[in-house]
Formats: sequence, C-alpha cells, structure tokens
Amino acid sequence: MLFRSFMMGSRLRQLCQRFSTLLDSPEVRAINNRPLLTDADFHREYFSGTEVTLGTCVGVRKVLCQQLHLCNTRPADNVASLFPDLDICEVCYEIGEEFDVSFSQSRIGILNGSVDSLIRETQRLRDERQLKI
Repeated sequence: MLFRSFMMGSRLRQLCQRFSTLLDSPEVRAINNRPLLTDADFHREYFSGTEVTLGTCVGVRKVLCQQLHLCNTRPADNVASLFPDLDICEVCYEIGEEFDVSFSQSRIGILNGSVDSLIRETQRLRDERQLKI
C-alpha cells in the first residue's frame, strides 16, 4: 500500500513537472532538452583545474533548476537574457541561502547574469567565508 502511494505521488510529481515545463519559454525548453550533462560532467568539462568545486556547481545548478526551471545549464547560459523581468538580486539571494553566503550589491552589479558568473562569484564568497572561519 505504501509503495502504491509512493508511486502515485511520484506520478503526480512527474505530471506536475511536465505541466510546468509547458509554461516555460521556448529558450528554457531548449536548454532543458539538450543532451543531459550531469553535475559531475558539467564540473569536469567546464571547471576542471579551476578553484570552482563540484559542490558549488551542484548547488548553483540546483537553485537555477528549482527557481527558474533551468535544469540543464551551461556556463554561457544567461538568466538575465532568458528572463528579462528577473531581478538578478533574487537569484543571488536564493543561491546565498543555499550556501549561507551573502552577495553584496556592489558584487551583484558586476555579474553579467551568466551561469558562469554566478558560479564563480558563489565560489569566491564560499572561499572568503571559509577563510574567516
């Protein structure tokens, strides 16, 4: 009985996800429909040999997926371009909540809205916080 309940919940979640993706813009659907790049592959392909950790990539991509339905991002994807009415401060706030860091207004002002800039700034803030501890 519990398994059946779980399966029904799982099916309902899948149906809700499919419905919500119908409301996404064609650009967001295109991003989510490209060949899947796991977080580990994303990190290895774009940030291997840099100061950016896998954990930072995972967390930023998770926030973008939960908040904006961007679930298969690449560094060049630009949330500011995809969502012209989006306040980048809101995205930074959500990422900050995920990592327990705060983006300053001056630093937010220099971000270009790309996934790359969000990941790199998040890593910088995480490193800065770690040095204080």
